[in-house]
Formats: sequence, C-alpha cells, structure tokens
Amino acid sequence: MVSVTPDHSNHDFKPFARQIVMCCEEPHLIKVEPLPDEPALAHLHRWLQVGSYRTKADLDRELQLEISGIPGVGAPGTFLHRIARASHLLPSQYAQRHSMLGALFPVVGPADQCAYGEEVEGKAIAASHWRMPRKGAFVCRSCIYDDLHSSSISWFRRAHQLIGVDWCPVHGEPLACALGHDAFGLLPHVLRGEAQLSDPVVDVRLPEDGFVRSFVDVSLGLLARTHPAPSAALHQVLRRRASDLGVDGTGWRKHRLLSDLVADLADEGWLLRHVPQFLHKVMGRQFLRIDKILSQDDSPAEGASYALALAALYDSPADALSAVDGRCGPSSGSPPSGGDPER
Repeated sequence: MVSVTPDHSNHDFKPFARQIVMCCEEPHLIKVEPLPDEPALAHLHRWLQVGSYRTKADLDRELQLEISGIPGVGAPGTFLHRIARASHLLPSQYAQRHSMLGALFPVVGPADQCAYGEEVEGKAIAASHWRMPRKGAFVCRSCIYDDLHSSSISWFRRAHQLIGVDWCPVHGEPLACALGHDAFGLLPHVLRGEAQLSDPVVDVRLPEDGFVRSFVDVSLGLLARTHPAPSAALHQVLRRRASDLGVDGTGWRKHRLLSDLVADLADEGWLLRHVPQFLHKVMGRQFLRIDKILSQDDSPAEGASYALALAALYDSPADALSAVDGRCGPSSGSPPSGGDPER
C-alpha cells in the first residue's frame, strides 16, 4: 500500500506530502485522502489521477483487494463505503463531509430516513453519492490563491457547487466556472493556468442581507446536516408557519401561494438563472416544484426548493434552520464555508 496523506505538522497543510508505508513487497493501492470540504466527485478524480487508474472500476478492484486481502474476492458495502474506509473515515462521515447529499436530499420520505452514508440508504440516495447539484465545477479565485499560498495544490469546495450560490461564502466574491466537459478532471489552479475558467458568473459581491443571502446561508446549513429531515414532519412545520403568514400551497381561500411569495422576494435574474422553470410561473397558479411542500406531506420536493421555501418563510437563516432542527433532528454544526473544518 502507498498512502498519500496531508501533512498537518506545524499547521503547514501540504496535501501532496507523501508518507509511504510498505505493507508488502509490491505496493498496489495508492491512498489519496480527501481534502477539507472537497466534493466526493472531485476527490475521486484526484485519486484516479494520482494513482494513474484508468477507470473507477480499476480503483475499486484495488480497494476491494486491499479490504478483503484475497484477489477476486469482493468487499462488502458500496463503492462509497470502500472509499471511506481507505480514507480512514466511517461511510457516514465521508458522505456527510464530502458528498452533496445534504443539498440533493435535505428532505426524504419514510423509506429513506437514515443518516447520509448508512448502508440502509434508499436507492435514489445511494446512487447519488457522486452526483453534483448543478452542471460545471465552480471555483473561487481567492481560494485558489490561499490554497497555493499554504500548500502545493488547490482543490474544489462543496460550498461552491450549490444551486443558487454564485459567490464564495468565505471571500464573498463571485465564482468562476470551469470550462470543458470534464469539469473536475483538473485542479482549480491548473484550470486557471490554462485559461479554462470563465469570467465571474455574476458581477456583484455576495449580498450582505436580503432573500438571496438568506437562501445562500440556508443552503449551506442544509448541506451541513448529518441526515435528511422526514417530509411529513417538516412539511407540517412549514405549513403552520405559512398559515401564520397567510400563505399556502393551494391558493385555498385566496391565500397567497408559496411560489408567489418566492417570486416576489427573489431577484428575477438570479431566480431564472437557477430555476429556469420559473419562466413559466403564473402568479396565482400553483408551481408544484415549490408549492407541493405545503400541499403534499408524502412527496418530497427537490433539494433547492426547500432552501427557497425556508428563505421565504422565515425572518433569518437561523430561524429557518432551527425550524428544521427543532422538529427533524439536530444538524451537524457549522455549515461548510470552503475553509478547513476539523476533520
């Protein structure tokens, strides 16, 4: 086994400092540990490159051999479980720190109520460990500078890949998008050096307040959760809150629709950029992508719809996330910011 691990000595973070441990005469598996807030998909690409593995299947064969110790004998669990074990993490830890499941599935139905990364995950969640919420790979140029200033490489952050998050939560500056079809195939500083980064996706800094800023903070908070909230419980909480505001999901008794409230509060250009279906939204008519949250307890909405609903219904991100935590279990703590959380 050859292990590639970060060197944390004297807080000098050097992700490619190689600590080589020989467990047999012919090493076979090169281990590449994930970096802080690094998306699982980006970690996988980096592992394939460092280890010169041609495909994910090639890496998985080495992982299974490492775990079972017997050629041709498979190892239990999913590919994520094997990646986690090789990264010295529990599968739940790896999923919660590196997958995008908190953004993709912040709320689930009765059949999928378990912590992210658990073996009993539903098929849709288990199939989404490497999935990203939106197309492209987004980076912050200041994060690239900071990474290279303190270490030998730069890396992608989960916090930069969320729908509706056009800015770095740490630096407040607009993100750039990697050009090309293999978005995570190169590291951010390489993309920058080869002029493969777009111009900033927006021309203003992260707002200090308002609906969009609330949406960003709520999205980061949902991504930080250890497990999804059950739809029936959360929908009831949100329906009571909406009722207090004269809002619902059906327009019954001429109540204002939740989707109407979102349309009124959100910047139109931002909303259409991230939810283009809103182009066909008619005020006063149901827009099920969002209104189903208040009208259907057993049918979870898409991930970003909850951030829109929570940002619209509550006065602050803290109140919105407390509504989720208070009835649907605790969150994992501080939202990912693109910095270096404790590992």
